[in-house]
Amino acid sequence: MIPAASSAEIMCAQGFDTVTVDLQHGLIDYQVALQMLQATVSSGVAPLCRIPTNEPGIVGKLLDAGSVGIICPMVNTREDALRLARACFYPPRADQGKAGIWR
Repeated sequence: MIPAASSAEIMCAQGFDTVTVDLQHGLIDYQVALQMLQATVSSGVAPLCRIPTNEPGIVGKLLDAGSVGIICPMVNTREDALRLARACFYPPRADQGKAGIWR
């Protein structure tokens, strides 16, 4: 939750399998998250991001920035889960949910 690339580097050096960049709590925004993700690239640690809300735009941006997984709060229904899953794919697969492929 500390908004600095150096905090990601320190966490990566601790022997953890993953490091989560938490955009839901604290002061980390997309720009800082990008720097933190870049700091994890050579560490061998899998970078994850916790997003503030189930919004496809931020999911795509964080996956494009290098996050290998997304942690999403408040997924309470099947529709919430499908919305999140669709956001994790590029079109045309991202749009298959509208065609009834996601069941």
